[in-house]
Amino acid sequence: FRPALHTAELMPGGIDGHCHLLPGADDGAPDGAAALGIIRAQRKAGLSGAICTPHIMEDLAGNTPAALRERFAAFEQEAAQAEPGFGLQLAAEYMLDGRFEQQLAARESLLTWPAPPPVAGSPAAAAAASGDTPRPHLLVELPQYLLPPGWADMLEAVLAAGLTPVLAHPERCHRLLEQADLLTLHRRGVRFQGSAGSLAGHYGAAARSLARALKGMGLYSWWGSDAHAAQLFSHIKLRP
Repeated sequence: FRPALHTAELMPGGIDGHCHLLPGADDGAPDGAAALGIIRAQRKAGLSGAICTPHIMEDLAGNTPAALRERFAAFEQEAAQAEPGFGLQLAAEYMLDGRFEQQLAARESLLTWPAPPPVAGSPAAAAAASGDTPRPHLLVELPQYLLPPGWADMLEAVLAAGLTPVLAHPERCHRLLEQADLLTLHRRGVRFQGSAGSLAGHYGAAARSLARALKGMGLYSWWGSDAHAAQLFSHIKLRP
C-alpha cells in the first residue's frame, strides 16, 4: 500500500523545494534532456516550479556558488524555451562536512534557500502568520552513514550567523539519529524539509515510519521531491 500524496498538501504553491535537475552539476540530471524530463514529470504531478538544489560538498570541489550560478543561468534560458511558464530558482544543498565552515564564513556568496510556501500548520507557517521577520534559510544535509565531527556545532554556527538551517530529509538520518535527537534539533531552531518519497516507502520502511511520525507531530515545514531523475515521480505517485 502506498498513500496518495497530493501536491497541494505537501507543496503548497506548487513549488518543488528540493530537486537535482540542474544538468551536469551532481548525481542528478546528467544533461539538459534529462533535466527537462524531470520538469515534465514535475508538471504532470501538478507542480509549477522548482528550486534547484545541487550538492555542495567536499567530493564536488567544482560546485562553487559562482560556478553553479553560471550553470543555472545557461539552463534557465534553455528551460524557458522548452518548458515556458515553469519557474526555476537556484539554491544548494550544503553537506555538513569539513568544507562547510569555510563556506559559511564566506556568507556573501552562499546560495541561500528561497523557502517556498510552508505546509499549513507547520512551524514555518505559524511564524509567518505571527508576522515574524523571516531569516534567510540554508538547506543542509547530513551523511546517512557517519556523522561528521562537529556537525551539531555547524548547525549552531548557522543559527549564530543569522540564518535558519533547514535539514533536508531528516527521516533518512534514522541510522545515525534517534527521533529524540531530531526533536532536540527542532527545538533549537532547525527546521525540517522531508522527502515525499519517504512517505511512500521509497527509501525503506524505517525512513517511512520516521517520516510519518514527524509529519504526525507537525514538524515538517516543507516537502520536496529530491528528484535526481524523472522516474522518481512514477514511484512516489505524487498527484495534483
